[in-house]
Amino acid sequence: MPTMGTASFSGAANGFSVASDGNAADVIGNASMTVDFAAGTLTGAMTNMRSGADLPDAFNSSTPWNDVGFSGTLTDNAFSADASVTSSPNNAAALDADAAGNINGRFYGPQAAEAAGTWRLQDNNGGAAFGEFGVKKEN
Repeated sequence: MPTMGTASFSGAANGFSVASDGNAADVIGNASMTVDFAAGTLTGAMTNMRSGADLPDAFNSSTPWNDVGFSGTLTDNAFSADASVTSSPNNAAALDADAAGNINGRFYGPQAAEAAGTWRLQDNNGGAAFGEFGVKKEN
């Protein structure tokens, strides 16, 4: 586990969402994070999130889902972060703009070359989502 320097990571996120009206959807998108190993902090986002039943073609789907931002701390090779939606598309699959939750994960490989974790969000009207993500250190 590095103790100095910063690194950028990119990869993918996916999960399952149930909006407050009961509309359920699979979600998929991009994941990224920036880690400051010396400070023991990280920030990141899940962007280009899309919903739809046809996940192999979800990136071409016309149904946007919430983007999510997160910020947190490192403990040894693990991390935890607070998360909240940063966009709230006006469609039945999306969570409300107040959705918040957390992210937990670990670093893997030599010099923390990869990271993976789980995420969960809930809005004040009963909508909820959960999933996982994986990222790899960029060169």
